[in-house]
Amino acid sequence: SSGINAEWPITAGAADVLLSDSVCTADSHWRRYWVERKPTQIHFNSTDTASDSYCFSSNPDTIKQCDTVTIVRDEDIPWKPDTQSINVTTDSAAGSDEKVHVRFIDKDGNSAGNVYILFSTQIKYSIGACTYYTPFPVTVSTDAPNTWTITYNTAELRVVLHCNKVEVL
Repeated sequence: SSGINAEWPITAGAADVLLSDSVCTADSHWRRYWVERKPTQIHFNSTDTASDSYCFSSNPDTIKQCDTVTIVRDEDIPWKPDTQSINVTTDSAAGSDEKVHVRFIDKDGNSAGNVYILFSTQIKYSIGACTYYTPFPVTVSTDAPNTWTITYNTAELRVVLHCNKVEVL
């Protein structure tokens, strides 16, 4: 395994997503996934064609050095969302139509939310059972490779995405 850069300072750049009825217009049942179920694992779905490796880091201000693990699709991985961010590396570039698909799983094996990043001509995101594919509100690096950091605060129902240390959502 290889490491992700030591002590990356996080750069603010966009508003994170506070999950709510006004934001989650894609599915009226969004609360079933994001509120009622608390994630304890992540899962890289077989539909994930972009993720190459991952590691966990501490929240919130820096990405500490972590040893990356090669992605194995359709395998549940223990995760502590309130103390760990997920760092996903990918060599996918804009226009490749590849997709990052990280599924959150609760202790009973049920879906507790999904985060998608689609590498279409314009890179887009989707918060499963909440938003449709939407362009990021700020400019996202279209070059590869990239490290995407997913932070989910379960108490506040906030999802934050960084691309190469820059907050993009």
